[in-house]
Amino acid sequence: MSIFTPGRAAQLLRFCLVGFTCFAVNILVLAALHELLGVHYVVAFVVVFVLGNALGYWLNKRFTFGLRTALDRASMVRYLTVNSIALVLSTAAVYMLVEWLHVWYLAATIVIAGVNAPVSFVVHRLFTYRMAT
Repeated sequence: MSIFTPGRAAQLLRFCLVGFTCFAVNILVLAALHELLGVHYVVAFVVVFVLGNALGYWLNKRFTFGLRTALDRASMVRYLTVNSIALVLSTAAVYMLVEWLHVWYLAATIVIAGVNAPVSFVVHRLFTYRMAT
């Protein structure tokens, strides 16, 4: 069976839509916590990271991959692990693009997001939600 099928392309599109939705919610909540409520930006970032990942886990489970099972703490831990690793690698990659190659930070962010989306989709499909290829 091919790894890239129309059904998987649709899943990837839904995965990207969930990612964009979580990104937008995260930015709004981060700004609200820091700007309106005066929460230190690092604390607000950690809160947003955890809440955004919980939302992303649930949306991807239900909307992207169509799994209707009850909350599975083990798969949520796998989800957070994958996203934490992606965060560290993405941050390092953006830093290298900006500082070493002098790429504009927004362009670097877009490039990394473009690479991260399909890679994390495959990792989440195989590891987090344990779906066969």
